[in-house]
Amino acid sequence: MVKCKILVSLTTTYKSNWRAKIDEIKKFNIEELAIFPTCLGIDERIELYELLVGTPVKNIPHVHIRNDMEPWELEMLAEKYSTQVFNTHPEVARPLINDLSRFKDRIYVENVEKYLEEKDIDGFAGICLDFSHWESFNLAKGDTYDSLKDPIFGLIEKYPVGCSHISAIRTIPSEEEGVHDRHRFSYHMLETLDELDYMKKYLKYLPGYASIELENSLEEQLKIKIYLEELINNQ
Repeated sequence: MVKCKILVSLTTTYKSNWRAKIDEIKKFNIEELAIFPTCLGIDERIELYELLVGTPVKNIPHVHIRNDMEPWELEMLAEKYSTQVFNTHPEVARPLINDLSRFKDRIYVENVEKYLEEKDIDGFAGICLDFSHWESFNLAKGDTYDSLKDPIFGLIEKYPVGCSHISAIRTIPSEEEGVHDRHRFSYHMLETLDELDYMKKYLKYLPGYASIELENSLEEQLKIKIYLEELINNQ
């Protein structure tokens, strides 16, 4: 396992109060985090960028891009906040609208809603490994499924994993509105820290950056970060 940095994140899903997280950044003097502007249109993204200027944030190593993001956004993030890696959903699901080809050496493709195929990754830097998706897929297949034969292993051996997401896993499938797969065990809101314990089996696959993809407040995420770091250090 490479040395992994756990990042708290500013998420923008519909149950995540991203503007309140701006205030938390100031309150807790957070200088480094990941951002997930995936539920924000261009006007709100511009507002987010403007609000970040007034915070202590110096580094944003990982950004989950949205498929309509424009080249100037990635350029600004890389220059102003030293963003090292971006991730996107497979183009078969959400194709990029604008030409981001000059950034493709740092854009990684996330395993989302289905297993990745080589055609999803070709032309990009590699894989963004969402561990909760991976675990959820395995749980949905039941106790008889041999997870060691999971097709994603072949892709991990062939393509670099540049970044990752960590969310919560529960034993009860999600019934959240808008979730199409009713056998999905991953959640974007963590209730108890043991919902992260599934990560013990995936620690050796952690890349350089692992971003906490949760709607929880940054105050809670700072505790989650410590918990995950202890999992890594005690392996």
